[in-house]
Amino acid sequence: MKKNIYKWLLIGSVLTNVFTTSAQESSTLYFLDKNPTLHQLNPAYRPEGRFYIGMPGLSSMYFNVGNNCLTFEDVFQGKTIDGKKQTVSFLSRYADNGIDNFLDAMNNNLRVYTDYNMTLLSFGLRFKEKHYVTFGLSNRAEVQLSIPKAIPQVLLKGNSDVDAKQSFDIEDFTAIASLYSEIALCYSQQYNEKLSLGAKYKLLLGHANVHTDFKDMSLTIDKDEWKLTGDGSVDMAVPCLSLKRTADGTLDDAEFDEDASASDFVSPSGIGAAFDLGATYKLLPELTLSASVLDLGFIRWNKNLHSLQKKRDFVFNGVVYEISDRDTVDYGKEYEEIIDHMYTVDDKTSAYNSWLTAKVLLGAEYGVWNNKMTFGLLSKTAILQRKMYEELMLSANFKPWRIFSAALSYSLLDGEWHNLGLATNFNFGPVNYYLAMDQIPLTYAKGDGLMIPTKTRGVNFSMGMNYVFGYKPKKEKAPKEDKRKKQQVEIQDNKPVEKEEDKRVLEKDTVQVVPSVPKETVEEKTVDVQTDTVKQVKDVQPEKIEKKEPEKKATDDKKIQKVDEDVTPQGELIQEALYGIRYSVDGHLMMLDERSYPLLNKIVQRMNSDKALRLSIRGHFHLDERGPEFSRFMSKERARLIRNYMVEQGISANRIDIEGVGADESIATNYTKVGQEKNRRMELRYVK
Repeated sequence: MKKNIYKWLLIGSVLTNVFTTSAQESSTLYFLDKNPTLHQLNPAYRPEGRFYIGMPGLSSMYFNVGNNCLTFEDVFQGKTIDGKKQTVSFLSRYADNGIDNFLDAMNNNLRVYTDYNMTLLSFGLRFKEKHYVTFGLSNRAEVQLSIPKAIPQVLLKGNSDVDAKQSFDIEDFTAIASLYSEIALCYSQQYNEKLSLGAKYKLLLGHANVHTDFKDMSLTIDKDEWKLTGDGSVDMAVPCLSLKRTADGTLDDAEFDEDASASDFVSPSGIGAAFDLGATYKLLPELTLSASVLDLGFIRWNKNLHSLQKKRDFVFNGVVYEISDRDTVDYGKEYEEIIDHMYTVDDKTSAYNSWLTAKVLLGAEYGVWNNKMTFGLLSKTAILQRKMYEELMLSANFKPWRIFSAALSYSLLDGEWHNLGLATNFNFGPVNYYLAMDQIPLTYAKGDGLMIPTKTRGVNFSMGMNYVFGYKPKKEKAPKEDKRKKQQVEIQDNKPVEKEEDKRVLEKDTVQVVPSVPKETVEEKTVDVQTDTVKQVKDVQPEKIEKKEPEKKATDDKKIQKVDEDVTPQGELIQEALYGIRYSVDGHLMMLDERSYPLLNKIVQRMNSDKALRLSIRGHFHLDERGPEFSRFMSKERARLIRNYMVEQGISANRIDIEGVGADESIATNYTKVGQEKNRRMELRYVK
């Protein structure tokens, strides 16, 4: 059997080197939003390009291996022996308190883990701007081994009191290993300016699995014997494996097919399904919250099944041998036979389930410098067999250009802050390339020409290459002149405002409106409405400044034409509020300026005097390099501030409708500062 054990280890090593090149993604990548594969960490993420396709086999690769408590220094020590520097294990007689230091470094449970994911095929497509669909085919593996501290403590130190009997609870011993393929389909949608949701369905094709289940396991030791009691089983779905048993049904040997190859693992031994769910919410323009649940599912194994059932207690009372046979006794065989007789081979195996390691991610990101630099906080919780493992990460993310972005992280893992992470993301034209590590070793020791990390409990890395198309922002076209959409905004010395005067600097977000013009200073003139121009009207009050057809004369107030009904909603326009509402900024917080309160209080009085009135608030904003979505967001936030103020003054929110139009109804060019100021306006109307 020893020969077969060595073969198993060799095959496992080969499989690890062949397949162990990737898993989900490095946590340090979580906030680098210009990486098209981040839907693996949160399915609500939508890549910025219209289409991406991954390099086959290189789209996304991740590898992770480590443990939760032991470092190189806990297992090995540097000593000077006979004048030479040597590295010795904690079991060496030259080690200082080797066994005690080793046991002190261990937690109650030693958890050893490895996982990977190699994406074989991946692509994504955006449609109708707010919808994104991705598809992926990948190969994955997970290995989790949990060893109670009692086991190495007993094996290394035995019973400290020879005459006493001691018992140790070791039912937490688990071993789980799965190799499977994943076919994933993901859909994400941006529901509004703030909220995006996503979901991913995964079809799982299981190739191999080993799963242990121990109940009420305990180890009792005294000076006469060591006794392991409790029930347990080992379920396996492994191709090319055969278990041989003795006449009494106990395990005799395990043999692996001599001609076995990786192709024997292609055919599935089980089928399963899993889901990923995600959401992002922009609480403030600078603050984004996110959450996701990953790998919520299981695999049902029903082929190539093998099972071992623990029916007997393990009793060790020493190995007896004759002195004359001391050179021929195989001590390993003696122990091996004891273990073999603990288990019986179960031929009547039935299908069983194995759950994936579910993960819950909660993130918060705050941006500065127009989000060219952000700070992120990410909580990651892994859940396996009713146990939770927590990781907390802080990161600084630099996104100055699309061509390059980077993140630096520092993580709290297993109760200690000692893991430094680094991620880089490059976009050279359509080519995207990224590389990341979550646990970068900072302390090394030299030995035999090698650099060995001494204080790192694990290592992982993530890398990938993808092609992204359709990511260039569209240049804004000069707005077409439309007389219906032009508003009268200024009257000045009975002369039209010429376009050449747009370079004049106005007060931010305000345009002066002349309250009234004395009759004796105005002549009756034919009014020709032109783009970005307004001519004086006889004795016009602010709330009645409206647009007229070119062929009509402004002989009295009754002949002033209303704004076209197809362009603006029905209702009485509050002309004074069009440019009279001001805003201020405190840090990154936008609020109403106190100078706007008198005007809003007049509106409140009117609403209180006529309970049948409703108020329509349509916010308009200019368009810049941040795009139309940002423009709509800002215009709606400004409208929301007005509504919140009026609600505070006693007006029911049900009587107020708000809408963020953004730059969709621009009345001037967005290429000049003055034009942008004209486009920033609040359209308030009384509606019956």
